[in-house]
Amino acid sequence: MFAQRLKAAPPNGRSLLMFQMQQFLLRAQAKAAAFGLMERVLQPYLNTQEAHLVLAQGAHAATDAERARAEAQKALAIKPDSELATLTLAQMLGELDGAQKLFAEFLQKYPSAREVRSAYARLLVEQKQYDPAREQFLLLLKEQPDHPGTLYALGIMAL
Repeated sequence: MFAQRLKAAPPNGRSLLMFQMQQFLLRAQAKAAAFGLMERVLQPYLNTQEAHLVLAQGAHAATDAERARAEAQKALAIKPDSELATLTLAQMLGELDGAQKLFAEFLQKYPSAREVRSAYARLLVEQKQYDPAREQFLLLLKEQPDHPGTLYALGIMAL
């Protein structure tokens, strides 16, 4: 069913279908079997970032950390400026220091990446690195002065 729908979909509509399939299959009890199905269905689309992002999430759900990281890295290789791929890879790394380094390097190349900067700032707070976190939140505030999430974070940090 999934394979037929993907094949029939126009190329610009496949991404949405891939993510819908992922959401549906993540509810399955047999995570390894669901991941196997994802692999088979997505085989013809491995040239797309979205296929690798879905596979990364599926591997993660099936507790295959190594495969999850590999798929996230493939997604990022296809589209190096992708915030979604970067955030997915950070999740798949499973350790804060690696995610922090990934975010810092990504932001050096793509300083206007708001979602990665926001995740980086929250990660710095989590690691109790408050001054660097405040710097990141101030950069976000400069870009969007009325953003409630950024204002709230800076307000909490000021307490």
